[in-house]
Amino acid sequence: MPLQVTVIGGGQLTGELLALSLRRSGRCDASWQADGDVDAGSVAVVVDPVPGVLRAIADQGVRAVAMVTTPDVSPDDEIGLVIGGADAVLSAEMEAEDMVRKIETVQRGGAVVPPDRLRALLDHVRQSRGTRVTSSEDLTTRERQILISIDRGESVKQTARSLGISPKTVENLQSRLFSKLDVRNRAQAISHAHDLSLLDGADEADADDAIGGDPT
Repeated sequence: MPLQVTVIGGGQLTGELLALSLRRSGRCDASWQADGDVDAGSVAVVVDPVPGVLRAIADQGVRAVAMVTTPDVSPDDEIGLVIGGADAVLSAEMEAEDMVRKIETVQRGGAVVPPDRLRALLDHVRQSRGTRVTSSEDLTTRERQILISIDRGESVKQTARSLGISPKTVENLQSRLFSKLDVRNRAQAISHAHDLSLLDGADEADADDAIGGDPT
């Protein structure tokens, strides 16, 4: 029986072309959909996933793979996607056969992390296990800035403009923040932050200060 693959997001043209490429391998029955639920027997290949999407798919009991369409994926970006819920990360520059092999590994219950990324992932896990957020002092300045921005209701792009960094960097910082707070999305992060009083005193003046503060 062919491997069932659902390509999600990325726009219809990109998604349909990716599904076609996977079908041509002869080992996949791949289809594209803009968003929505995925059949439990399928592996989801999410094109350029935004924060929270991979974990939402995992909550459905579906294995997820991230497809990044930009060239030269950095180690930080790849590790951020794995932390965010991807069992493997594909690049648009990969041959279809390589993609299928990784997807098959995920479908069998495994995960694919390149050896040169494994150490960074282990370091993150060790740091996370030793980190428990009890006050705003347990967060870096950048993490506090991200949290304040989320509380303001700003989008990733708006946060990136405010801080003068790329949206990808914001997503990576946001993933690290979610991991520290042990939450899965922005709403949970804000709820947990208020429970811990992490945003106490972060009124408009404090927020403006934080957005322009030291990025360390």
